[in-house]
Amino acid sequence: MPAPAEWQARRRRRTATAVAAEGARALQPLPERPPPPATLSQELTEQAHLAGPLALNLIANYSLNIVSLSFVGKLGDTSQLAAAALGTSLSAMSGKIPLMGLCGAVDTLASQASGAGQPVGIIFQRATLFLMLHCLPIAAAFVSLPALLAALGQPAEVCALVRAYLLALLPNLFIDAVARPLNRILVAQRMTQPQMAVGLVVAVQHVAACWLCVHRLGMGYLGAAVASVWSNVLSLALLVGWVAAAGLGERVWGRPSREAFTGWRQFAGLAYASAAMKCIESWSFSLMNILSGWLPNAAQSVAAISVAFNLYGILFMGFSAFAMAASTRVGNSLGAGSASGARLAALGAALAAPVIWIFVAFVLTWPPSQAALLSLFTNGTDEVLLQRMRSLLYLVVVLELFDGAQTILSGIIGGVGKQKRGSLINVLAYWLCAVPVACLLGFWAKQGVVGFYSGMCLGPAIQTFAYLALILRLHWGAEADAAMQRVAAAT
Repeated sequence: MPAPAEWQARRRRRTATAVAAEGARALQPLPERPPPPATLSQELTEQAHLAGPLALNLIANYSLNIVSLSFVGKLGDTSQLAAAALGTSLSAMSGKIPLMGLCGAVDTLASQASGAGQPVGIIFQRATLFLMLHCLPIAAAFVSLPALLAALGQPAEVCALVRAYLLALLPNLFIDAVARPLNRILVAQRMTQPQMAVGLVVAVQHVAACWLCVHRLGMGYLGAAVASVWSNVLSLALLVGWVAAAGLGERVWGRPSREAFTGWRQFAGLAYASAAMKCIESWSFSLMNILSGWLPNAAQSVAAISVAFNLYGILFMGFSAFAMAASTRVGNSLGAGSASGARLAALGAALAAPVIWIFVAFVLTWPPSQAALLSLFTNGTDEVLLQRMRSLLYLVVVLELFDGAQTILSGIIGGVGKQKRGSLINVLAYWLCAVPVACLLGFWAKQGVVGFYSGMCLGPAIQTFAYLALILRLHWGAEADAAMQRVAAAT
């Protein structure tokens, strides 16, 4: 822990740098400062209080696509189900994942600004404008993706159906451009209960929305996309309504300011590096789903890897929630000038990873729970498919160990603001190592989907050790000083 004189010197430097930027913001409500860290157990408890509601919210949001596809599946039209599933995957790959990555800049800047006691509304405004601007090229990609599918040999009928589905999902892009910064701003100020409540309410009503649009109104498979847009609009409206009703508008989105059009160089540097980290990893795993269609017994291979991927996604939410909590706690401490607090938060987050993994491993390997999970996706008559799924689940356990650990460690990196180094690590881990090895095992060694997942385990393993080495080499005192300078420039 830094000496009192050193800590006071840091505080004076931050105050002197920030005072010139205060101006009209002096009367705005400031975020409450996070409580100072005490013990490791207290830090873990604090992170768990943040991560618990976030995990439920993430699971509720993840369930929306599953519910939508289940309603489309009941229509009995294989082409429409394939188009809806493919459209959902493409919209995530080309829209949701990039926007989620770009929003990583908010994790760094807002958490550090909140820890420093500075207003974060200007960061929300800047982030929303930045994401809205990027929605335009993403929307253009939406329109062109079906043509790419046709060039890759997809049937013309499926391509036409996918194009209509993507166009119906297009409003979700612009909704996300507001909803994601809003959620990150709330998390940065340690507010996670509202997102959980809103997520659960929206998930329940989404069942009724899908039934109404798909069946009652006769919109068919496009009704699932319309219901998805409606649920996202409702989620954003409820969250905005809660912020307004709680009187937190000034503290969350602030007053409109021209300063939102400044500071883009700093924001873009963090945003693009964060997006690279997220996209490299997510696109690499999505590529395995696409390549599985080129294997012998393609139908069973695609089904097995799709089921494994869905189970993987659901059980992964605990790691994602703790990563967000870690980013918040580390960023808050650095913004407050507490190097020891940031170090303690990083240690607590790292120790949470094996605890979560033990639970995930138990669920995936205990025979009764394993059978219950597989029964959600198959009727149990195809023994070959079941055997492939069981083999994949054991690989998923190994993958969750490393991928869960690297996800939480990436949250620490985001809280510090080292996304650029993280993106370089991901290039090495996936594009230079995991994907080539997975292709060799899957095709050349003829191990199929098991080879794909075995090879992909290499990526998170490299990430975990590289991220850990990066974090262990951090000089926390210097990072606290850098955070104060970053906050002064951002607010």
